[in-house]
This record gives sequence, structure tokens and C-alpha cells, in this order.
Amino acid sequence: MKRSWRIVLSLLLVLLVFIGYRLLFDKPPAYTLTDLGEIENEDFWMILNDRDQLLLYVRSLVDDKPVDRCQIWEQGKVIHSFDQARLGYPFRVYDFNDNGQIVGQIRKGEVNQGFRWAPEDGMTLFEVEYIASINDKGLMVGTATIGDSTEQQPCLIHSSGEVELLIDQLGDASGPMRIDNSGRVLTSLSPVQEGGRRYGVWWDEGITEIQIPEGSFINGNPDFPILMEMNETGAATGWTRTGKGFIWSIESGFSRLKSDESVERQQAWDLNNQEEVVGAFILEMSGAIPFPKSLEKVWWIRESRRWVENRRNGNRMHAILWKKDEAIPLQGEVDRKSDLTLLSAQTINDNGLIAGYGEDENGNLHAFLLTPNEMR
Repeated sequence: MKRSWRIVLSLLLVLLVFIGYRLLFDKPPAYTLTDLGEIENEDFWMILNDRDQLLLYVRSLVDDKPVDRCQIWEQGKVIHSFDQARLGYPFRVYDFNDNGQIVGQIRKGEVNQGFRWAPEDGMTLFEVEYIASINDKGLMVGTATIGDSTEQQPCLIHSSGEVELLIDQLGDASGPMRIDNSGRVLTSLSPVQEGGRRYGVWWDEGITEIQIPEGSFINGNPDFPILMEMNETGAATGWTRTGKGFIWSIESGFSRLKSDESVERQQAWDLNNQEEVVGAFILEMSGAIPFPKSLEKVWWIRESRRWVENRRNGNRMHAILWKKDEAIPLQGEVDRKSDLTLLSAQTINDNGLIAGYGEDENGNLHAFLLTPNEMR
């Protein structure tokens, strides 16, 4: 009998210790996770605007043929959508502003055109090769072929359809990537340096080139930046070819993101105006870096994809938020009962919402949205 009581008391003690540990050390989730559904393959793109709307573009395979669809999510439901069947042509999307306007490229037969989609007036086509970005004032950047030339040239595109070439400002082989509300343009530059593409920000005082501090080399060549996004303060984020995440700004220059000894590579995909950055840690390398196929056109602007393949190849990825010089694994910030493993955070807005993709227990990719439990 005494032995039975000892067993019961031991079990109660273990239970009390467990409850005490949970009360003392187990913090409540910082985010509510919303599963936005399965992504049929790894060909997708997502952007959050500051109205807490999420643009989700997915290219699916139907009967082994690519089919494009685009959705705008708000408060956990789809409020707008269009797809290839509705438009009649394949398309890509590249940017999404706070007015809910989307820009990208549509392909009619052998001809490419830039487009702008808006909730109030639908699709508008422009006589340019593609549109890479649109700011909240409606000013766009992209490339166009003018006259008999077959070369794509950087340009501003006004909402009226007027095209203004930027050859004198940026060079004829550059590729505009983002335009902010003050008119700053994040762009690749020409000529290309040995081993990689050059980048800079064009603003009132000309072009400021984004450079990595000396002392980093790969295959005998200087390391170089791979830019992903720019915010409204002129700060930009991305990673270097050696896989080191960074933030760069006109005022402060180049600074590396915090890492860990176990991290092989970093990806920094997006930043908000508080310079909070989202991306991923890759802990083991067994092949190439995962990279959504929907960035093929953008990647042509930014850098050759020859060293990047669209597969995870067993890499261990963890979605990361960099905040106040701290790298925060997002898996630990959601309910531990979640069925998703958060692999990569792709976009963040000024309200702290984060979207990205993860894996279910069967290895299927899902898009997710994280909403802070204490909204700003």
C-alpha cells in the first residue's frame, strides 16, 4: 500500500513540476497562425501591404500545364481574385501597393506586356516589357523596348501610360526593382562586375551603390549583394552570395544580420519601415537554396539563377524574424499545437503581420499568415 502511495505522490510531483514549468517559462504565443491552404508546387510569390492585405500568387500545374492565379486576402478570406482562365493569358505579378494595385507581366502569344490591376477598374495593359514595382502614388518602374531596339531599357511608367526612359540615370543594362513613395528606385546597375551583379539606389542625389565591405571572397572573386526589397526609408535587405543576410541604408551603410554557429546560410526576403526583416535560416546545405520559381523574371533583373535551383533537397529551414538585433525563430512564437513547420517568412508589413510558407506533416507546402496577438 505504501508503495502505491509513493507512486501516486511521485506522479503528482511530476505533474506539479510540469505545471509549474509551464506557468513560469512557457510564454503565450506572440502570433496567431492562419493556414491559407496548400500551395501545389514551389512556384509562388506573396506580398503584404500596410492595409493588412496579402497578395498571394501561385502558378499551379493542371494536366502538366502551368496555370496562374492571384488572390488578395484580408481578415482570413479572399476578397479579390483573378486567374489565367479569366484573363486568357499567363501572367506574373511583382508588386502590390497600399491601394490594392498589382503590377506585373502578361504574355500574349510571343508578346510581353506590363500590366496594372486595380480593384476599381480591373486590368490595364501598358506598352512595356514588364512592370516591376508601383508606389502608392501610382508611379511605376519597369523596362521597355523602344523603336527598333530589341534591348530592354529601364523606364518610369506613369498612370497615364506615358513611358519615361531612365537610360541616362541608370544605364541601359540596368533593371529597376522597387520604387518607393518618394521616388527612390532600387535597381541593378550596369556594367556587371566580375562574379556578380551590382546594385544601387537612385534618388535626388544620383545613384548610391550598395557595396559589401572588403574582405569577403567566393571562388577568388569579391562577394556581392543580392537585393530583395527596399522600404520607404531607403533601407534595403537581401543576402550575399556567401549566404549572409544584411540591411543596407543610405544613412548607415551595410550591416550584417545576426546569425548562429549552426546556420549555414541566411535568406532575408523583406523588411518594413521599422527595419524588421523576415527570411530564413538554412542549417544544413545538401544542394541548392530553395527559391520560388515566380521570381524567375525578377531574378533575371537581380542575378543569374545558375547557382539556384527550385528545390529544398533536404535543407533544414527555419522561418526567422530579425528584430532589434535579435534573430527570432518564428516556430517558437506560435501555438506549439500547430501542424505546420514554418520554413520561410517572405513578407512583413508595418503592423507586424508576417506571411510565408511551411510544411505539413506529409511534406506538402502551405502558405501561412501570422497576426501579432498584440496589434500595434
